[in-house]
Amino acid sequence: MGEDFPMGVTPNPPPTGTTPSTGTTLSTGTTPSTGTATATIASYVVIIDGGITVGNGDIDKDVEFEAPGAIESAPPAASGAAASGAAASVLAFRVRTDNEDTPAFLQLTLNNKPLLGARGQEYKGSQRSWHEIVPAGILKESGNKLTLEKTGGVGKITIRDIVLFYRATLRI
Repeated sequence: MGEDFPMGVTPNPPPTGTTPSTGTTLSTGTTPSTGTATATIASYVVIIDGGITVGNGDIDKDVEFEAPGAIESAPPAASGAAASGAAASVLAFRVRTDNEDTPAFLQLTLNNKPLLGARGQEYKGSQRSWHEIVPAGILKESGNKLTLEKTGGVGKITIRDIVLFYRATLRI
């Protein structure tokens, strides 16, 4: 325990369309049931490199992706406190609307869990960068589905360069 690993240690080759980080070791240990050595690393996956536009007839898009090694944990306790071993993630993206004067509303849903409140987030005009905390228990190693949906307002919304930062377990 406490052993450091060199930069550049990554999980098995990523599935097509994902780009894990080189990672920095946060902790190491041994899985008791298998005796396999593990390390917890910071990782990321590029969900969209480019842009997707929603609105005016085509109001939602689904994007499927993998998160190799993602720590799948129990959802937060009823009190709002994180569950033991919880691993929240951070979703970062850029947003732009085609209307400078009237807002449009965007909802992001990950694995059927809304991330931006009941109606979504209001956006208007110029491009902005956003990040959103994804609560523990939503992200999975495989079979993730991110839905981008225009939930109201005028015009189109373009969402660009979506990246998810998460904690992952590396088996070594």
